[in-house]
Amino acid sequence: MRHPLLTSAHRLAPWLALATLALCPGAVSAQDDEGTLAMACARDGSWLRIGTGEGPAPAQARTTKVDWGALLRYGPQKNAVGDLNRTGTRTRRLRCGALEVRIRAGFLNANVQGELGAIEFPVVEILRGGKPVLPPTAFAICESGITRYLHHGPCPDAWAATITATRDTLPGSFRLRVDRTYLDEDYSEKKRTDTLDFPPL
Repeated sequence: MRHPLLTSAHRLAPWLALATLALCPGAVSAQDDEGTLAMACARDGSWLRIGTGEGPAPAQARTTKVDWGALLRYGPQKNAVGDLNRTGTRTRRLRCGALEVRIRAGFLNANVQGELGAIEFPVVEILRGGKPVLPPTAFAICESGITRYLHHGPCPDAWAATITATRDTLPGSFRLRVDRTYLDEDYSEKKRTDTLDFPPL
């Protein structure tokens, strides 16, 4: 793991958090909920929520928990201390009404002993009619000041805390809400919400 130059006290806390992760291969960000991703779907497909923890849901919603860490692929190449390097991920496919949800695992470094190698996270893609409506999005807190996070995608655009889809009033249309939490270059926590409206097919 890279040792950043610590020029002020406020940079120390994030480094200590990352150092702790390095001691525990397979550890993930603070948003992790025992390594599972929860997808709640209303039985009529009118509502969908995806997050690392369970949240409020309609009474008739069905929740599916995905052990995304089990989707990781390893080996046969090993690092200097004998750990198997990651080679990729399998994909789990779920459906909520007209939406297809694809879940896989992501990482910043194939070598768990390398720079930010301990960080793993679930990645979600949402499609409708076989076409993406949400590109691959990681569920973790990204850090704008660390370029390694670009291995998955730009911070915060390719990262999220929760995703909610709601059927709109026009038949076949829906609204997608993406709530994001990230650290800016000064390690201050920021939040951003993006809302996208999709017309009927």
